[in-house]
Amino acid sequence: MLRKAFLSLGKMTKLVNPRTSLPYPVLNVLFPYTNNYYFSTMPTKAQEHENEIVVEDEEDISDDEESTGIKKQRSQRHFNEETLQQEECKFVEAGDKLLIKSHFGLFELKGSLIPQEKIKNIKTLYYLRDGVPSNYVRKILKADPHCLVIFEPSSHYPNMRAIYRSYQKKLYMQFYGTKKKPRNPFKNCKSNKEIFNLSRRIKIQIKSLLTRICIIVNYDASLRIRGENVPYSDTLKSLLHPEKTAKDDTKVGFYKHDYLIPVSYWQGIHSSDQWEKAGIPVEFLGGKKIYPLYSVWPPTNQHYLTLLNDYLEENKDIIKAKKPILEIGSGTGVLSFMLVHKCGCKDIYAIDSNIKAVECTRYNAQILDVAGAIKAFPMDLVQSVNEKKSEENLKKLK
Repeated sequence: MLRKAFLSLGKMTKLVNPRTSLPYPVLNVLFPYTNNYYFSTMPTKAQEHENEIVVEDEEDISDDEESTGIKKQRSQRHFNEETLQQEECKFVEAGDKLLIKSHFGLFELKGSLIPQEKIKNIKTLYYLRDGVPSNYVRKILKADPHCLVIFEPSSHYPNMRAIYRSYQKKLYMQFYGTKKKPRNPFKNCKSNKEIFNLSRRIKIQIKSLLTRICIIVNYDASLRIRGENVPYSDTLKSLLHPEKTAKDDTKVGFYKHDYLIPVSYWQGIHSSDQWEKAGIPVEFLGGKKIYPLYSVWPPTNQHYLTLLNDYLEENKDIIKAKKPILEIGSGTGVLSFMLVHKCGCKDIYAIDSNIKAVECTRYNAQILDVAGAIKAFPMDLVQSVNEKKSEENLKKLK
């Protein structure tokens, strides 16, 4: 029976002491999300944590900030807030879409965590230009929870990235501290469940702030920003116009609007494009590369693979005797590939509710020449359990 073949990571979770200072990416793997896992979905209030922010030292400036000429953003001697533009956010209804109207044009907000029905809660639009300190961005988002912060078209791409990264860095320091003064937000947690819940609330809070920092994108999916070699993404174009036809190009008026997307959304797309082209080497596959597709979690942080590798080394003979083996939530398929590489397993079923993940597993299995050992299928196991069809659906895999 397939249900007897589940590879449990229970022993791995016992290695974790809740009071131990751990790199936060590890927690994502040790306590994976499932719909039937009980936890609070409410994020913590931003105001409860703002006073805990640890300000980085004066000399602690990233290479990106220095290379783009943004000197000591913490010093505001040459910065005047009054020179920055801001305006009241206005809206225009265009069919089933709610568009944002500004003096830079008409925009549809895409890729944001803000639900469509809550877009009307946006009250103010603030515009950023080159040289704006990240502390100013933090000040805006702290003082006005109903705003969007937008990079002006006159700003430059490298500077936009430096400002965004500096603010993102400060957000993480709020919870995790700096190299000189590390902080462990999980020190008071008494169980793995509490660590998971707190980790998730921290991520929700960080994402909800980052999603309000936006960049303007033209209708053709090009970024409306200055700079040499500004990247262009066909992936972004397909996401903005998933069902675009030749007839759509003749539409005018509100149908020819441009877009606002969070910088974090753009970074995810751009990084995905790069990983898909270059691949990500995996140490425990002998340095062979995995090629993730967009919307599939890439194996960039490989701490959890170290734990799995140790577990496989200790239990190689037991695991090899298990037939078949089921991987739930295959993603890129890297865990299944490790089972083949380390234990010689040849009867693995990999399932995922994301069809792109299934495609990614099949694609990489062919590249690694292990397609004969791994069968990938789309399946939402949580939904199957809720519908009491899990065993029936698992039998269909055979």
